[in-house]
Amino acid sequence: MRTRPQTGKDFSHRRDWIVNREEQLAGLFAIDIEFRTELANHLHLVLRTMPRVAKRWTAQEVVRRWLTITKLAKCFSDDLPKPDPKKVEKLSQDKKLVAKLRRRLSSVSWFMGILCENIARRANHEDDCKGRFFESRFACRSAPT
Repeated sequence: MRTRPQTGKDFSHRRDWIVNREEQLAGLFAIDIEFRTELANHLHLVLRTMPRVAKRWTAQEVVRRWLTITKLAKCFSDDLPKPDPKKVEKLSQDKKLVAKLRRRLSSVSWFMGILCENIARRANHEDDCKGRFFESRFACRSAPT
C-alpha cells in the first residue's frame, strides 16, 4: 500500500486494472506486449503488431473480437463480455466493415485508445470526476527495420 501525500489516498490497485486490461486487450488484438512497466504516473509499453495474424481470422472472429473490445472499454469488471451472436453474424457479412476492423485489431492507436478509455472511466468513476486519465496522448516510436 502506497498512500499519496497530496491526497492521503492509495491508488496502487489501479496498476492491477492496467495490467489486467493490457493482457486482455493483447489477447483480443493482434498485438503482442514485448515489454511493459506500469509506474505511479505513467506506463511504458513495447508492442509488436501482428497484422498477418489478424488476416488469418475469419470474418466472424474479427467481429466477435471487436465487439468484445468495445464492450470491454466501458466495463468496470475484469470479466470478458460476450457479444451477441446474432450481431456478430450480421456484421460479419459486411466485407468493408470486416476489413476496417481487421486493420484496427492490429493498430497500436486503437489498442492504446481502448486501454486509456477503460482506465479513465474506472478512475473517474472511483474519483467521481471527468476527464482523461493520461493528460497527453501516447508517444509511438517505430522500431528500425
